[in-house]
Amino acid sequence: MAMNLGLQAHLMRRHLERVGVDPQAVDLEAFLDPTLSFHENQALLEQATGQRYTQKAEEEHWDRLAYQAAEWHANGGQDPYAPPEEDDMPPPTLIAMPDTEPAVEAAPPAPAVAPNVRRALQSLPDLDGTLRLIAGYEEKPPNDFVATLGWTPSEIPVLQPHFRALKHHGLVRTVYESRSRTGWLLTDRAGTLQALQAPATTRGAAPPTLATLEAYRTVAASDPLRHLAPLVAPHLHGLEHAKRALLLCLASQDDGGNSRGRISVLFHGPPGTAKTQLLYWAAGVTACEVYSPRMTGPGLTVDMRTGEPGALPRAHQGPWRTICVDEVEKVGPSTLRQTLQALEEGVFTYTSANGTGTLEAAVRFIGAANEIDGLPPEFRDRMDFLVHVPLPDREAAKHIVAHITNGWMRTSGRPEQDFVAGYLAWARQHHPAFPDAERGRVIGLLQMFVDLSTSDAIRVRPLESVLRVAHALARLRHGDVTAATVLDAIRIQCPDLNNGKLAALRAYLAGTQP
Repeated sequence: MAMNLGLQAHLMRRHLERVGVDPQAVDLEAFLDPTLSFHENQALLEQATGQRYTQKAEEEHWDRLAYQAAEWHANGGQDPYAPPEEDDMPPPTLIAMPDTEPAVEAAPPAPAVAPNVRRALQSLPDLDGTLRLIAGYEEKPPNDFVATLGWTPSEIPVLQPHFRALKHHGLVRTVYESRSRTGWLLTDRAGTLQALQAPATTRGAAPPTLATLEAYRTVAASDPLRHLAPLVAPHLHGLEHAKRALLLCLASQDDGGNSRGRISVLFHGPPGTAKTQLLYWAAGVTACEVYSPRMTGPGLTVDMRTGEPGALPRAHQGPWRTICVDEVEKVGPSTLRQTLQALEEGVFTYTSANGTGTLEAAVRFIGAANEIDGLPPEFRDRMDFLVHVPLPDREAAKHIVAHITNGWMRTSGRPEQDFVAGYLAWARQHHPAFPDAERGRVIGLLQMFVDLSTSDAIRVRPLESVLRVAHALARLRHGDVTAATVLDAIRIQCPDLNNGKLAALRAYLAGTQP
């Protein structure tokens, strides 16, 4: 097991001190090989010093350190970075070094974690994104230190509210314990990720019953957005427009022909306005990844050194083809350019140390940013919904306080999220028709919408966005794309449209205006 060079050098100096060799007399960095294990480098060290002696108790101590961090506590519970206490170790015993590395006892098989994940998700609607964030933290290089010493809740701030539940459901385990640090890892990282791969409605849940399907049809026949929006992140008060944008994004269709069907959403506003909570709710429904620029690893698009795919191409392989990106304003310019290309074309090109390549990334984009003034205009222009989430006013704050207090420390499951996830999965199976007769009426409606504009320079991209929203709305309604659906899409995307213009558009559809 190879270890980080800096950590190897530190441990080797401790080893030299404990066997009576001055560590300053040896240039450790000169011969330490990062591809070798601790014991292999230890053998090189003793060749360099001309001493083939070690301390038996010390050898056992470092065996556990390098291979079984969970057993360190049983060996005395000492912090490897703390100075050794005088009575810590028995007197040195001179013995010959073994020719081979000591056998390592196999770790006990990890328990089946999928049922535990399902039970945890019943009480924690936002746990999906947290588990994915932990798994990403454990997997991203350099992970040798984390694999050995584990992580602490303070190293992953968003984890802290869920940490007690993770322990209760057996989703994390202790791998290292000392007087100053307790290190944790996921009990079964691969099993946890596998349990999260399926959409929320298929994680052990039964297929929808006839009664549930009838409820879906009832919602579809009325006003799906009005019925479903209050069920989106119900722990968050208000945010009606933001929640409707989320529903339309998740209901949007994949690209077809030369048309982009995927909807992109960007929430922006001051910190503390629940933008990130909306992202985690979406991740809970779609089992998608929540990416933050603070995370290590290949990043959002690709690792330029190795060509390893990042979060965007990974999302393309997911069941919902959706990516959530927090703190968009902190994403680097080159990464934003690649993301922009992916949002428009469904692919992006890159150049790494291994050459030039192209990766598929036809995903639905849900982002959050505190500031958008620094984002490129063309990036903002690609957003179908650019939703400002302001700080609440006095009256809204009163409602929010009451909402938080009523839900404080209550774990009533997540029937709302399950219903919305099931409805979206049902709606996504529907592929609306766009009859030729309706296409002609839609053309006339959009042309009138252009005529009603006060500007002579018309941006065409928002008009194309109206068609995407209309298509997603038709899926939610289990109907076809009609001119009436397009008018509803205009109203959703332009909530400030004045009554005069709206009346003119309605009159056109009614045939009372040429």
